[in-house]
Amino acid sequence: MQSFEEGLKFENLINVAAPLSPEVIEEKVKSKAAEIAEDFRHKSSGAIDNVFADLIAIAVFGLVLVVSKKEIVILKSFMDDMVGGMSDSTKAFVIILCLNIVLSLLLVFRTNTAHERFWEGRKLWTAMVNTVRNLARGIWVVSEENEPHDRAEKEAALRLVVAFAVATKLHLCREPMNPELAPLMPAFAYHKLQDADHPPLEIAFGIADYLQFQHGRQYVNTFQLAALQKLLDDMVDILGGCERILKTPLPLFYTITLKILLLTYFLVMPWGLVSGLTWWTGPILAFRRNWRRDRRTFRTRPQRFAFRLYLQHDAA
Repeated sequence: MQSFEEGLKFENLINVAAPLSPEVIEEKVKSKAAEIAEDFRHKSSGAIDNVFADLIAIAVFGLVLVVSKKEIVILKSFMDDMVGGMSDSTKAFVIILCLNIVLSLLLVFRTNTAHERFWEGRKLWTAMVNTVRNLARGIWVVSEENEPHDRAEKEAALRLVVAFAVATKLHLCREPMNPELAPLMPAFAYHKLQDADHPPLEIAFGIADYLQFQHGRQYVNTFQLAALQKLLDDMVDILGGCERILKTPLPLFYTITLKILLLTYFLVMPWGLVSGLTWWTGPILAFRRNWRRDRRTFRTRPQRFAFRLYLQHDAA
């Protein structure tokens, strides 16, 4: 209500609407308060209706159980006879079949999520490449050279633009700033970057300082400065998007459920295989376990390796 009243006073102040007297403003505020109260009353009644609907559903379910008691006993005895007549291997096979269906649904969700994250990261990094190119081209074309050392300063700024992309790669891979950045910036800036909490942002500050310095020397006009700053802001936004993908885990409930189902699946699976594989069950499962461990060993930091290959491809 306070925001609504302040909005009316602000419109009255800037003459967006017809001038309003204090009495009219008070009347509009009362009308808005009545409208909000009526809205909340409808929502409260809807919540009460939902509670009554749940109670009615529970009552109907209990009534069905009471009325169909004989049929439920017959169904229960049929299920007991069917399950009791199964062998242990058949029971294990049925459990494995049910777990396969549930795990398939969960893994489909995980596969879709993984592909969505990969594709979004791919689009973000492509946007980073294009924005770096546009910013470098803009600095090279727009910034004037009136003194001999202006070209050297411009080239240093262009190297900082490249350094931003390299520092972003290292930051996303959670690696320290390595000598790969040393040729792209002065020695004092490189050593300062080692102790920075967020190296890409430090480099962005350096680029922004250069643009502002050129604007102060009248080498870049206001419109050109705004366009170059917009490109720099886009680079920082892309960095934030990549960090969001990196730091957003899967839901905890989904992860715990998947682990429990996988544990149950691998505990029950030998009972379903032993009738057909007999004594070969143990060696086959042991081989499968060691093979999975070898795969994990050879897949050390696969995302970083793929990231480097992608960067080398773009650089080529």
